[in-house]
Amino acid sequence: MVVIITTETAAKRDENWRLLSILKRADYATTDLVASENGDRREEVMVVRRIRAATIRVPAYPS
Repeated sequence: MVVIITTETAAKRDENWRLLSILKRADYATTDLVASENGDRREEVMVVRRIRAATIRVPAYPS
């Protein structure tokens, strides 16, 4: 039997799970991010907004 011990808190695991689910739905393309219509929509909207604010768009990307 394998036991994996993590030091993450439950809140951190939920945050990581939420981020991964958002990215997976968008097929890992930050331009296609959308919040879920179900469940924790409010938190997902905040995550999507943070990612979009931190993303450098292609036309603005320095060459």
